[in-house]
Amino acid sequence: QVVLFGELHGTKEIPELLGDLFSILAREETFNIALEIPSKYQATIDRFLLDGKEDCLLQSDFFLETASSDGRNSLEYLNLIKKIYKLNKEQKRPIAIFCIELDKVQNKELAQDQKETELSKRIMTVSKKGRLFVILGDIHAAKKIIQMDDQKIIPAGYTLSDKLGDKVISIRFSPRKGSFFNGAAHTVEFNEENSRFDTFFDVVVPIPEVTPCSFVRR
Repeated sequence: QVVLFGELHGTKEIPELLGDLFSILAREETFNIALEIPSKYQATIDRFLLDGKEDCLLQSDFFLETASSDGRNSLEYLNLIKKIYKLNKEQKRPIAIFCIELDKVQNKELAQDQKETELSKRIMTVSKKGRLFVILGDIHAAKKIIQMDDQKIIPAGYTLSDKLGDKVISIRFSPRKGSFFNGAAHTVEFNEENSRFDTFFDVVVPIPEVTPCSFVRR
């Protein structure tokens, strides 16, 4: 019922891989997608999926903000959204995209535990509308409790697994080398800690090498 994809934000390769996967699946079935896009942009996404006019996406401040981006608003994710519109037309599908990221409250991020709880609630709600593929940062998608120094994180994936049992599966895209963009270009470091984190997921898909995402030009 729910497939969680845990990714490293800010790569070219992962959104493109997902686009290929959805292209194959859309030939056989209807499903929905949830993205870590703030919910205030839901109307923009809905409008684009209705008429296919890119202006509403290209003029959105979400896709124009690059300075502090972690890659969720990359050109590659914009292209993924455009691909879903194309698939709906070609395959006569009603695939919806749900924006499940929490909006900032007075320009402040919510605490980690609040975010995980709210993400799991939103995913549960939209999963009732049909089979759902959810693209999240890999911490959110993990199925085990994470201990980071003095911080204990109960991921959305853990909560969903507890509530839905075998109706939810968590898949990690695990880059082995390369670089990604999160405010700046960073190098992928696959080490013992990363290898251990792979065990927090039902399935691990190794990505041999990744490169930094790109962005819409103003």
